[in-house]
Amino acid sequence: MDRQPLFCDFCAFSEISKAYPTDEPGIHWYACPACVELIENEDWDRLVDRCLAAYGQTRFLSDDEKRVVLAQVEALVRAFRSFRLVPA
Repeated sequence: MDRQPLFCDFCAFSEISKAYPTDEPGIHWYACPACVELIENEDWDRLVDRCLAAYGQTRFLSDDEKRVVLAQVEALVRAFRSFRLVPA
């Protein structure tokens, strides 16, 4: 069963404007308007930057922590690109 979105799966903004289906039935990734624009333009580097900046607003990150979080965000975006269903 699909969950009700509370926040953007990328930047955690509370306004959801699009659900992206995946190859797993009932599983969607949710995005806010700003992240949707980046996704639709396939601007993956800016999407990563937006996610990292949003996380950095929730707490201070040391340089070492930034590297770890950056790697995690890059993995998140790669996973999204792999699992989302792209309309034919």
